[in-house]
Amino acid sequence: DNLEFWSFTFAEGRLDTEALMVDVDGTEAVLITKGIDSPAGIYVLPLTDSSDAATLERVAEFDVGESISAADLTADGRVIAVRTPTRVLLFDRPATSSIADALAGEPCEAASAPERQGEAIALHPDGRGYTTLSERESATRNDFRLPES
Repeated sequence: DNLEFWSFTFAEGRLDTEALMVDVDGTEAVLITKGIDSPAGIYVLPLTDSSDAATLERVAEFDVGESISAADLTADGRVIAVRTPTRVLLFDRPATSSIADALAGEPCEAASAPERQGEAIALHPDGRGYTTLSERESATRNDFRLPES
């Protein structure tokens, strides 16, 4: 009943994008390209008006040495988790910082399980842990605590 749809294209053309986060205030969605052969691109989709199609421009990029497969942020928006096929990277986000600006910071590598094709991450609603999952059939759910900051 209360669904909204946003249409968009990337100014650079079709891009392989698997990571999507909606900021906690609901004003923007952040998409991160996989960055397989080049740094991952960060794109911001304003969620203020869904009536017009948007053309997204690259606002930033970062290179973690692997492709990006997922991302999430805590309910308070203070921690961003970025998933690669083999690692979990955590970024601190100051209260006045955008998601894109926070991703320019230095990540902390967090615990992860040896998943053959790690494709999913979800931060727990209480902000104290996260879950990872592989794309494989019969994948095992792996739960971890966030490191103390």
